[in-house]
Amino acid sequence: VIEHDFERDSVASLPRDFTTVYHAAAATDFDLALPVARRKNVRSTLQMLQLARSCPHLLRFVHFSTAFVAGNAKGLVDEDYQPVAFNNSYEQTKWESELAVKAAGIPFTILRPSIITGSSDFGYVVGLKVIYSVVRLWLSGILPRAPVNPNEMVDIVPIDFVVNAALAVADCPEAEGQIYNATVGQAVQNKRIIEQAMLTFGIPEPRYVPIWVAKFLRTHWGRYFTTHNVREALELMKWHIPYLGLGHKRFDNRKLRHLLLQQQVPTPDFAEFGPHMFRFCQETSWGRRATKSKEAQFVPA
Repeated sequence: VIEHDFERDSVASLPRDFTTVYHAAAATDFDLALPVARRKNVRSTLQMLQLARSCPHLLRFVHFSTAFVAGNAKGLVDEDYQPVAFNNSYEQTKWESELAVKAAGIPFTILRPSIITGSSDFGYVVGLKVIYSVVRLWLSGILPRAPVNPNEMVDIVPIDFVVNAALAVADCPEAEGQIYNATVGQAVQNKRIIEQAMLTFGIPEPRYVPIWVAKFLRTHWGRYFTTHNVREALELMKWHIPYLGLGHKRFDNRKLRHLLLQQQVPTPDFAEFGPHMFRFCQETSWGRRATKSKEAQFVPA
């Protein structure tokens, strides 16, 4: 592992004996202004590509994108889908980064994960966002209701599946020049995720509130109907709440599943990794203390 600041230093000082490059770094803040997001996501990708092109023994450049480059797509979204509109600067700059990778003239593979959760074996996770943030605010009592549609479907994948998929495609000749949706394919209902949190923390089922109500409560008029703490929490979550439902789209992952089946990499099932998601949160007090799981040595504050 080589530490390097691409914002400050050129790539001239780096070695050139890489055979595989995994480019996963990105700014995942959805509210960044487009020029800022481009500097952090597209520019950094261009610098990584510059480095990769100078490596004489390069076999594969594995680029981590996101399934949500699909933007406001409807229906079944495969890897050849061409987005028309995006929901935020993150989605747009990840798509622009993909275009840069495809035009770089190097052997590449692009992976598009959906919402990444903790590891499937014991739930270890670094960033407690999206699914975690909504459930945590509800469990803490800050949100009296869960701002999700319990019947909506959401596509989540454990981090170790994404890592194993990345290793598999890097070593597979047929994956060169390909794009893969690193998704579960069989999405899970929000209600099942909430039920798993209920079971882990021993609490009753929450009352739900439609997403349009959550949006209204963030407005100027919303202050007459709720507390400042609730409005502040909803404001912090406004970029995450729309991802708690696929709406009228789903991701086609048949191409990746076929490849992983050949390499004996299993596709995760929520029934298997779901129980570990919130058990980890419970054991570590949402990442504030060391986990009891011996496999994870460090947990960020």
